[in-house]
Amino acid sequence: AASSCLLGACGGGSTPVRPGVSPMADPPPPSSAPAEPCPAPVTANCAVDVPYAQTAEMTGGRQSEHALTLRGSGELVLTRQSRNVSGGAVVDFRFGGGTTVENGFLSVRDNANLRSDVLVQSAGHLGIGGSVTGNVTNHGAMGLLGSVIGDVINDGTLTPAASIYGTAVPVPVRIQGNFSQTSNGTLVAVINPAGDG
Repeated sequence: AASSCLLGACGGGSTPVRPGVSPMADPPPPSSAPAEPCPAPVTANCAVDVPYAQTAEMTGGRQSEHALTLRGSGELVLTRQSRNVSGGAVVDFRFGGGTTVENGFLSVRDNANLRSDVLVQSAGHLGIGGSVTGNVTNHGAMGLLGSVIGDVINDGTLTPAASIYGTAVPVPVRIQGNFSQTSNGTLVAVINPAGDG
């Protein structure tokens, strides 16, 4: 009788209700979009963990004296407004404490400038479609379609865009600083002016 009374008070249902235990409320509806990592203003070091096969976006630029660290095996995209929109005004992402790519893929879009020294660890990947203003030390994999305004030390794999001459891409691929490569480093580049290997 007590359980039928409790079921009646709850509006019935097929799940039995134990006396003394209140029924659970419905879960809140899912949010329409995930929160952006490192929301402005960035007032402390920021670690972003993007899960495998997922992408997180940081849009609109950031100005911080703190560090950015990428973890996880997914992709973090730095872009002006949306990863589906390229070109347009360039926005700055400044992390004065440096940027470390421990794992995963950091993508600097063609409408973004990362103003930070960057350390790419052995499990990390860095793709530069826009620019990096700062020194880059690469122990992982780095794709260069844009520019580095600073020194580059390659201790991993560096792959420039389709042509090191800069004629196959809209922005010349360039390092505006010193380039050095360790004995462990590999430079994968097309050196034929015709761009066919």
